[in-house]
Amino acid sequence: MKNRHVKPLLLLAFLLTLPSCQKRISNDSSNGVPASFSSIPSASSSPKGSDPSNSSSPSSQGKSSAAPSSSASPASASASPSSSSKESTSSYVPVTSEDPVLAKYYAGVKDSLSGQSLLESLENCLKNHQSKLKPVGYNGMKSYLAKTDADPVSKKIIGFYDGTLVGPSWDSGKTWNREHVWPKSRGGDIAEGDPHMVRPAAVKTNGDRGNAFFGVEGGAYDPGQYEVTYRGDASRIILYCAVRFHSQGLSLASKNDDKAANKTMGNLKKLLEWNREYPVSEREKRRNEVIAEDYDLRNPFIDRPEYADKIWGGIA
Repeated sequence: MKNRHVKPLLLLAFLLTLPSCQKRISNDSSNGVPASFSSIPSASSSPKGSDPSNSSSPSSQGKSSAAPSSSASPASASASPSSSSKESTSSYVPVTSEDPVLAKYYAGVKDSLSGQSLLESLENCLKNHQSKLKPVGYNGMKSYLAKTDADPVSKKIIGFYDGTLVGPSWDSGKTWNREHVWPKSRGGDIAEGDPHMVRPAAVKTNGDRGNAFFGVEGGAYDPGQYEVTYRGDASRIILYCAVRFHSQGLSLASKNDDKAANKTMGNLKKLLEWNREYPVSEREKRRNEVIAEDYDLRNPFIDRPEYADKIWGGIA
């Protein structure tokens, strides 16, 4: 019978202690100490008679674990500066003269130049380098293009415009041709010994291109109709030829077609647009380095795409 009254008595004792517990929780919370910590005794609690102010409180530990505002601000500032947002929308990132290889190669080309002065300065620079070595020659392209345009996996040749794998051996034009990116009938025969201008292309693709200007309307040929990034490659080849063979009569026209006898290519406005819109590709960089190593001849618009707008931006 005694056990029958034990549980009710224990429950009554527990209920009588609730007011003091609630008061303690309320006091701790008002002092900034989380009730969840203050209501649970710790093994490291201060002994009786010690000064509680000398022991670390849970609230101070919570503050120390939070990142201080001073240390957080530099990270947030560097993550989204106004200059970086502008750079992210840039169509190309200029290669500066700080690059030691390019600084040496273009040493005679002043950064202050623009327009015709810059065009002539680049032409002289290329002539001075090209004169040191014998050019490839159009006949030599039969074997040399297997090096400049090799597919690293299949070891075949990557065809221009559509990426069709051809070769790698020359088969007398049965499956691939030596494409004049600047059409032969428009003066491209002047540049056909230059590997920067001649590219391998599948026979059908080469035939479809014909001798049309580059563009997207008015009978022009879109070099990116199979793979859009080739618009960038094609534009920088044409820009290169207009500089390298300027003295031999090659020039650019701001229209979709022209008489072949004028030795022009275009559309200049579209070429400049594509040069900005489609960054220099890895295949262009690799090709440029191979030709530079073998013949000391570089394409300035692969190295420094911004030159195009500095030369023709004001007239396109």
